[in-house]
Amino acid sequence: ARARPPAPPPAPLRANVHLTLLGLLLLALWHGVRMGWWWDLHLPLPDLDPDVWRDAGAMDVYYTVARGQWYRVVTALTLHADSPHLFGNILFGSFFLIPLCRRVGSGPGWLLTIMAGAGGNVLNALARPASHVSLGFSTALFGAVGVLSGLLAVEGGWSGWRRMVVPLA
Repeated sequence: ARARPPAPPPAPLRANVHLTLLGLLLLALWHGVRMGWWWDLHLPLPDLDPDVWRDAGAMDVYYTVARGQWYRVVTALTLHADSPHLFGNILFGSFFLIPLCRRVGSGPGWLLTIMAGAGGNVLNALARPASHVSLGFSTALFGAVGVLSGLLAVEGGWSGWRRMVVPLA
């Protein structure tokens, strides 16, 4: 029997945690604008009801599929039902986005995460009834977990398959 060649060494981790956290901070700031956190500070920001933002960008299956508003598969990732929903996504997201971005870079990490979230929303739109509405960054974070798990599996060769299970768990 032939011995398997050793797996290539993993690429060095990048020191870009601050950029990943900046992205999550921008998501929180956008939520603050949308929910009106800044109105008391008299900043010149839009004074729209949060429901207007939700109705304009949530992944509403009817508008997405029947009306062809496919931009909603991305805009829904930037909207959250309330602050606990947002902060749950930020907390959960930091555990997976930081290691992903350290492995592939901040730009590619965020791009892969957003593409995975948009892809998940497309599948959601095609599989759900027309009355279904969803929003939030959770779909993208599940995609980040999948990408990170795949990278860990590939980096570690056959032993990587065991490492892959950690993010999936």
